[in-house]
Amino acid sequence: MALIRHDRGNLWWAILLPFSRQSKSAYSIGSFYLALMTDIKQMKVSNTKRDKPSLSQLRLIAGQWRSRRLNFPTIDGVRPTPDRVRETLFNWLAPVIEGAKCLDLFAGSGALGLEALSRGAGHTLFIERHPQVAKALKDNLELLSCRSGQVLQADALKWLAQPGRETFDVIFLDPPFRKNFLPECLSAIETHQLLAQRGHVYIELEAELPEVDVPAHWELLRHKTAGQVQYRLYQSSSDQNSSTSPEPF
Repeated sequence: MALIRHDRGNLWWAILLPFSRQSKSAYSIGSFYLALMTDIKQMKVSNTKRDKPSLSQLRLIAGQWRSRRLNFPTIDGVRPTPDRVRETLFNWLAPVIEGAKCLDLFAGSGALGLEALSRGAGHTLFIERHPQVAKALKDNLELLSCRSGQVLQADALKWLAQPGRETFDVIFLDPPFRKNFLPECLSAIETHQLLAQRGHVYIELEAELPEVDVPAHWELLRHKTAGQVQYRLYQSSSDQNSSTSPEPF
């Protein structure tokens, strides 16, 4: 008999064909079994590698975990806020981040929420839809022995649509680019009153987008552009009907 192997997707076929006694290419039963088991083992290893995403790293900039590097899955759409942008943002937030209650929507790698915790935030809730990314976030919090972070695997838009949520001092809003998620997110934050009085909202979006339509009582404190990204920091006035200028940073 002879062994014929055929690769079709993930399926391997082993076919035993009769052969003449004079055939010099015949396999013994033992050789056939060994070859078949080797192929099955290689197929399993190949499938495991294919199912497991590669890893990227982010670096925490300052605070108790300064310069710590953390892994996260390299999955399309997961793009940590660049170091330079994060450093600028947390310089803006320095007067208010200590003890703050934070919400990291579309958390991804968790770069923003983790940086907040490293710099003394009281608590951060991470909302992340992708199971592998959410698991990596939980693993990183455990690696840091952090008890003030909570990861919720959920679709951010669906989570925002549910009423009765708590309020937050700082909300990080960095949705996937070119999905037009911002209007719905901003509307839900305002409708369900997720932002505390004098709270801050950080928004990261495409550089080419025009003005962002935010609630009337949100004051624009800072605005910068870095390459293809623009980022903004808003503050809610203490009185939603107030038109007073924001406190200087």
